[in-house]
Amino acid sequence: MLLPRRYLPPQLDAPAGDVILIDWEYAGFSDPGIDVGYYIVDAMYDFPDAERFIKEYLESGYDVSGRFHYMAYTAIIAYYWFVWALYRESCGADMGQSLENWRAMAEKYADYLLKE
Repeated sequence: MLLPRRYLPPQLDAPAGDVILIDWEYAGFSDPGIDVGYYIVDAMYDFPDAERFIKEYLESGYDVSGRFHYMAYTAIIAYYWFVWALYRESCGADMGQSLENWRAMAEKYADYLLKE
């Protein structure tokens, strides 16, 4: 079991037999579009797969506005990681294929949304 640096027993309350893993590094209150967008970008989903994932995530709350919201976060997250990769390469790191993947995803999703 992985624990944050400071262990507090209530962090691990779970039904008997269940395991909970909390990654505290990026924990916070933010728009869930960040997590959904990152998952779509990381999986390199095309539009049909992304839409299917968003429908599953939103369940009965799925609508056109929600779809646009999560697709927009996908473009934003891809662009964020692309800019971060540019910075890392300027510092001498080799970002490999990730740099191009993030650029392509940012461009693809931004272009798609701008046509809607």
